[in-house]
Amino acid sequence: TLTVTSDTTVIAYFASNGGTEGIDDVAEDDIHISVGNGCIVADGVEPSDIKVYDITGRSSNNRDLPSGVYLVKIGNLPARKIVVIR
Repeated sequence: TLTVTSDTTVIAYFASNGGTEGIDDVAEDDIHISVGNGCIVADGVEPSDIKVYDITGRSSNNRDLPSGVYLVKIGNLPARKIVVIR
């Protein structure tokens, strides 16, 4: 708990929980999405069918992804959320 009584700047530092990568548990139509070598991969689909967007909706090249939240669109399937933690 923090009580602020005047203009204050607060900085938070977060430590990793020890994991290197995290991912929502998603699987549909024999598609499994995972994270490997800084890229989002999907087993059972052509790489050209995978579209990756950052949290602001900008298209990503899906290479050397920094830590963050990404939306993954595969063909006509609904988007899935992937969290990459390094």
